[in-house]
Amino acid sequence: EAKQALSVNFVNRLAVEADTATRLGLKKKLLPAFGTRTLRKSDMPHNDACPDIRVDPQTFDVYADGERLYCEPVSEVPLAQRYMLR
Repeated sequence: EAKQALSVNFVNRLAVEADTATRLGLKKKLLPAFGTRTLRKSDMPHNDACPDIRVDPQTFDVYADGERLYCEPVSEVPLAQRYMLR
């Protein structure tokens, strides 16, 4: 119960006004989120990169700001054969 008491969910103002937390039996407090429609990538302090991404339709090479991006193929993918998701 400490987790719910020490954390909040940011939701639309109308959800707070409609007492959605009580109606859904939520333990976490709901707070209205403001200004989300005016947020831009440049407002993000740790992730404001917005490179020019291009894909060559012939080779499928991917470029970011003119630099070709490449990574070695992996030999094993986690959870690939261990679980069958349906």
